[in-house]
Amino acid sequence: MKKRRDKKLKTVLDMKLTILVIASVVIMTLVGFIFVVSGKSKVGYGWKKPFVVAALMGDRDMGLPEGEGELASHGDVGYTLEEATASDATEGDAKEKLIKLCEETPGRMNRPMLYEEVDSFEPRSAYYSYTGKKPLTTVYPYVDADEQYYNDTLFIGDSRIEGLYSFGNMEGPDFCFKEGINVFNIFTEALDWGDNGSGKLSELLTTKDYKKIYIMLGVNELGKGYDYEYAVKYNEVLKYIRSVQKDAVIVVMGIMYVTKDYSDQNEVYNNDNINARNSLVAGYINGNDTVYLDVNPAVVDETGALGAAYTNDGIHLSAEYYYLWVDFLNSHALQKDMWE
Repeated sequence: MKKRRDKKLKTVLDMKLTILVIASVVIMTLVGFIFVVSGKSKVGYGWKKPFVVAALMGDRDMGLPEGEGELASHGDVGYTLEEATASDATEGDAKEKLIKLCEETPGRMNRPMLYEEVDSFEPRSAYYSYTGKKPLTTVYPYVDADEQYYNDTLFIGDSRIEGLYSFGNMEGPDFCFKEGINVFNIFTEALDWGDNGSGKLSELLTTKDYKKIYIMLGVNELGKGYDYEYAVKYNEVLKYIRSVQKDAVIVVMGIMYVTKDYSDQNEVYNNDNINARNSLVAGYINGNDTVYLDVNPAVVDETGALGAAYTNDGIHLSAEYYYLWVDFLNSHALQKDMWE
């Protein structure tokens, strides 16, 4: 008799638990739907992210200080090299003339992003997609950096920027970095300011006026958030920096590759994911107050990945090879009329 009562009680409890779970899912879905319809959540959803997950995630709280401004619309209307240099049609001739103009004209102007096509592949993770291209360095008449070039410059980023600070032997720039930092928490964490102490990035941005701000983020986000979420959050970071440092030119350095072996063995920490995220971020670069630098040509080997000889862990440059990055930056300096 007791066993039958226990079994009946267990059945009732199981039914109540099932009803509770179903009710919770229904309620969460309704709440999420209300947030999306009301405009309180800007999140997108689709096959990559079930609606209920998208609605509950909403916009991740970055802890952005007040004044970050409105989110810019995505500007990914650039051309591949083949399209930009085409000369078999009037449109192609116009594009070719535009590229030539950008190559010869310094100063702030809208500059179309150029892309290189990448071979088709099947993404190994839902965190990224096949975009079909990778962005190239903004077309601009770069010059060699002089001794004073970095005196009014700030570098922002994660452990790779920390390595640049420690081993780049650069004279003049300020640095702001932290190992593991990413676009989702860069404004909530205390960062190392190099020779100038430590604190929040928002605090550092109010200490002085910078003319050039270089930033590299992304390797820590490869498995955190979808590629388009990363790009949107990155743009919010750029928008806030511009709202505080109104006259500065922001130089977005694309995510540096990992080695081929490292890439081949990882579903998310791989170069296909890096290309996808770089291409989405590059869509916000306009050449007017933001410039895109693809630093990878300075550090890749014959496979097109980070040279295995240049790294001990497959991700970071070894101390003796940071000069490759610095030399690339020195040969891609901006002219003064970009900020004067």
